[in-house]
Amino acid sequence: MRFAWTSPFRFRCRPCEARAIGGTPSRARCTAVGDIPMKSRIPAIAATLLTTSLLAAPLAQALESRIDAVTVYPRGADVTRIARVSLTPGANSVLLEGFPGDIDLGRLTAVVENQKVEVRSIRMDVREQRDAYDAEVRRLQAAITEVKDAIQAIDDEIAIAEFQLKFLEGLVQDSASRERREAVSGQADVASWQQAMDSIGRGAGTAMEKKTKYPQ
Repeated sequence: MRFAWTSPFRFRCRPCEARAIGGTPSRARCTAVGDIPMKSRIPAIAATLLTTSLLAAPLAQALESRIDAVTVYPRGADVTRIARVSLTPGANSVLLEGFPGDIDLGRLTAVVENQKVEVRSIRMDVREQRDAYDAEVRRLQAAITEVKDAIQAIDDEIAIAEFQLKFLEGLVQDSASRERREAVSGQADVASWQQAMDSIGRGAGTAMEKKTKYPQ
């Protein structure tokens, strides 16, 4: 069974569905036109094949198909997809995959190489790809949560740096007042003053570095 379609360059194959009614092993071809498919849709294509024996149609069987030939044109391409299927006498249904998401059913034809099999009809349904859609939504939600957590961590680091700066400013003011009183009374300890200022300076430098690391 061969399925082929003509399509503009920009298309991606999506799973599709086909049905057939027949009687013996056969191969068929069909031609279709497609463009860029909707990411959340799958076309279902049904091809009905008929043999000399008319019996009740069994359940549809899924077919493995592959691209057999591609002819490229300036504004499109002819694509042929081939599948082999064994049919029982009477009505048979098959499911085919690999067609573009928005394929034009009017340009799709089926060709059966076995003369005992006749193509009676082709239909196409569109189904939502819920699994793929839900997986993408979950991935994006996880990425958003990760970014929010990173932003919160940055905000926390900035808040800590601002608190440290305010605390150091208070120490400087208290130390300056105490040193002025000691200087007036003649009890100033220059070495301890220098040590305290160096310690405050290092702390302020670290806090400022954290704050300026993430400009607001």
